[in-house]
Amino acid sequence: MTQPDNRADGFGVEFLGSPGSGKSTLANEFVRCAGSRVLTLRDAGHQALRRRLRASESPFARVAAFATGAALLRNVYPVTKYEVGAYNHFCARFPELSRATWQLISTHSEDPVRMAKLGKLWFKHCSRYQLITEQLGSAPDIVAPEGFLQKAVSLVTYGIAPTNDSNKEALEHYLDLVPLPRVLIWVDVAPETTLTRLAGRERTAPYPFSILSPDEQHRLLQHLREIQSRIVSLIEAKGVHVVVPGDRDTGDQLLHVIEGHRQ
Repeated sequence: MTQPDNRADGFGVEFLGSPGSGKSTLANEFVRCAGSRVLTLRDAGHQALRRRLRASESPFARVAAFATGAALLRNVYPVTKYEVGAYNHFCARFPELSRATWQLISTHSEDPVRMAKLGKLWFKHCSRYQLITEQLGSAPDIVAPEGFLQKAVSLVTYGIAPTNDSNKEALEHYLDLVPLPRVLIWVDVAPETTLTRLAGRERTAPYPFSILSPDEQHRLLQHLREIQSRIVSLIEAKGVHVVVPGDRDTGDQLLHVIEGHRQ
């Protein structure tokens, strides 16, 4: 298989899709079918953090680490001093990517709440990736329902208009720097179908869908789809294998397709 040309290997499989597209449901089914052959990003992150904690000097240091974490970013996730250290290592390892990402985050300055949340989620994602590569060695068997490519959608969606040249350049620059997966599963669903699924969900629609009119939701979903299409086009040129499942494809069918590609 042709390897992506970025500096570091990313996760084995990433999923890409809009809220309500069924991305998370399909990812969970894929992981269930793959069984012990894969780890979810969440499980791998927990495993890596536990390994790092076991290497600490004393049980007291472990308690102190979580106490320190509770004082930081507590409105999103509890974090430990090891996650802070891992994030610093990630920034040192990928300095240009870190600068480019924060420039994208700064385009959301008119919405401080969203800007803060993007920054915190980026911190969590990067520290988890770094801990995994430090403690587990690599990430080829990890499945990320929301990996670096899904983060790209969040970073550019609510900033500059999708047709703006600076937006396109920023996205291309990000994809030139970010660790790429071996396989991307793009859950490409028409906006009309996505809106129907969002309306049928028991939980509240995610922000900003919860504050938009139906017409605004449709335009936003179309915007998301355009960005995802651009991402797919760019990473296919870099050697990432892209799978677009059909409406009735199951996790087992996706696993069969991906294993056939690896062979």
